[in-house]
Amino acid sequence: GDAGLEVLARAPEKWSPGDSVEVVGFPGRQGNRIVLREAQVRRAPTRPAPAPVALPAVPPPNPAWDNQLVRGTAILDEILGTGDELHLLLKAGDERFIAFMPQAGGDRTALRRGSTLQFTGIYRMDLDVYGRPSGFRLQLRNAADLVELDGPPWLTGGRALGALALIGLG
Repeated sequence: GDAGLEVLARAPEKWSPGDSVEVVGFPGRQGNRIVLREAQVRRAPTRPAPAPVALPAVPPPNPAWDNQLVRGTAILDEILGTGDELHLLLKAGDERFIAFMPQAGGDRTALRRGSTLQFTGIYRMDLDVYGRPSGFRLQLRNAADLVELDGPPWLTGGRALGALALIGLG
């Protein structure tokens, strides 16, 4: 359906986005999330993939979107590689959040800071020590979850200062 579920499998296998699976396990909680622990997973007949939830231009932390497939737009602020994951700092209006994906699924050279990106991924709610929403992260499935809509602006602060320096020398 339209609900997300985190599955903690004892013997994880290689699954791809869009795979249909049948899962059985012990229900539990991890923070505010419902999870299945010690799960057994097997392939199921293919079903249509869920449609992503469209996020607003400035997406606030929203528990209703936790573990949901979402889509929105943001500006790429920073690119960080950490071990086997690629972390991207994105900003949409005043909201900043991190998107992460397996390093093997992302090409750093294709991403440009300042670009406007359309993203599709799993919304992961962050909670503070009291269990209240404090932000969110985005788990990307692969590089196809990022589409560059617009390149970075040509006139940046550094280029403007360089132009002023050239004018000042002239």
